[in-house]
Amino acid sequence: MRLYLDACCLNRPFDDQSQLRVRLEAEAIRTIFQLCTEGLHQWIGSAVLLMELGRTPDEQRRQRTTDLLELADVLAESDPADRARARELALLGFGDFDAAHLATAERLACDVFLTTDDRLIKKAHSLAPALLRIRAMNPLSWLQEIDV
Repeated sequence: MRLYLDACCLNRPFDDQSQLRVRLEAEAIRTIFQLCTEGLHQWIGSAVLLMELGRTPDEQRRQRTTDLLELADVLAESDPADRARARELALLGFGDFDAAHLATAERLACDVFLTTDDRLIKKAHSLAPALLRIRAMNPLSWLQEIDV
């Protein structure tokens, strides 16, 4: 499967792990990285993701997350079609970066868009499949679905 992980996912391993949900999601993301490293899935990243991570105010976190992104199997450049599609998605209620990520993931034929953002997932589920051409899921839920 082709997986697109958003900035929330790349940040999760570096978040405060004192909450059970955060710990479980961080472990799920580490497992997903391992599955991709083993060649069982393909991790797709993008220039948009690199741009968003570059805006992280904490220098150490910014470096850690961009270092992680370098491990992606594909780091796709932006495409004019992505920008047009992102504008459509923004009109449907997605934030600018979320819309850009979703547009890129759609164009790159990703099977699933992974995020820890509950509002994004809820919005995506309310639109799919009529208006959104990719499934958005929490990484933990996705791992449970594929029964790893």
